[in-house]
Amino acid sequence: MTIDDRDQGQERSLPEGPTAEQIDRIERGIDRDLAFDWVRRRARRRGGWAVAAAGVAVVALAALVSPVVLGGRGAEVTSPVSLYDSAPVGVQIQEGAIAAQDIVGADGGRSAATDTSREVTASGWIQMSVDDPEDTQQQITAIVTGVQGYVSSASIAGSPTTTDPVYPVPGQSSITVRVPADRLQDVIDQVGALGTVSASSVDRFDVTDQAVDLRARIAAQETSVARLTELLAQSASVADLIAAESALADRQAALDADRQQLEMLEDQVAMSTLTVNLASRDAAPQADPAGFGDGIAAGWAGLVATVNGIVIGLGFLLPWLAVIAVAGVIVWVVRRARRARRIRRSDDAADASGGPGASQPSR
Repeated sequence: MTIDDRDQGQERSLPEGPTAEQIDRIERGIDRDLAFDWVRRRARRRGGWAVAAAGVAVVALAALVSPVVLGGRGAEVTSPVSLYDSAPVGVQIQEGAIAAQDIVGADGGRSAATDTSREVTASGWIQMSVDDPEDTQQQITAIVTGVQGYVSSASIAGSPTTTDPVYPVPGQSSITVRVPADRLQDVIDQVGALGTVSASSVDRFDVTDQAVDLRARIAAQETSVARLTELLAQSASVADLIAAESALADRQAALDADRQQLEMLEDQVAMSTLTVNLASRDAAPQADPAGFGDGIAAGWAGLVATVNGIVIGLGFLLPWLAVIAVAGVIVWVVRRARRARRIRRSDDAADASGGPGASQPSR
């Protein structure tokens, strides 16, 4: 039997001239039957206690809502199926439409905001050759200072005629500067004019999402810290006080970390980094080819150095050899004394075992 057939049977069972109370009672019974029938069909289709619990909740909700829904209808008889199905669907559609509008508006506002205020970090790198790397560094420092920037680090290698163990390639230097992001390209152009640029690059990274996420986390943590501070002031017991203090300390630590990270990110966005590697245009010094006489001189110098090394080594070992010799003599004397003592003991034992007649001659 379908729902419509059962509804028609219920309507045929009504007496002629029903009262409003009878109509309400019948319609409430129909609503309950429909709800139970829906629960049974859902339980057969899916099974499980979760569906059964949901069905019981629907039945209870129908029992509470039906008098309110039917109270303003008077004695008018309307199909309970359409009333049961149409009202929730209409509410759901309306709520969905509102939610969709909210989502579209939120996305549109976010897109407009991100399109007009993107946060980007930029860093540049230049490889160039100049006549005097040290003088060029000073010129770069002046350029950077003129645009409200500063030098982050700088290094100067040895001159082309000297060998510096720290810098294996002489005549090279490097300087790293921080400049305002909107002046980065101007600084690159001015620095490039100081010499011959062999390679350069500029890298840009969009960190808008990361910045927005950090700001949202900071706002949420600030709210949480404020609430925990209020709870701390309202703590009535020692246990509540300790729990509130622990939670407040954790939130405050996370808030401070996020604030520091946001400050670093904002600094990277506001100030761009530029690294300039400078190489001298002078050719590297070439060693003259060595001849036979140079080889003899180098060999003699090596022999002298070897002899000097041997003499130095002997001088270093001589005190140790003296100590070892003294220790060896002491060990030799001790062992010799022990050996002589053992020999005397063995002779005495042999004499004692011979007896008194051992020394008389035989006849």
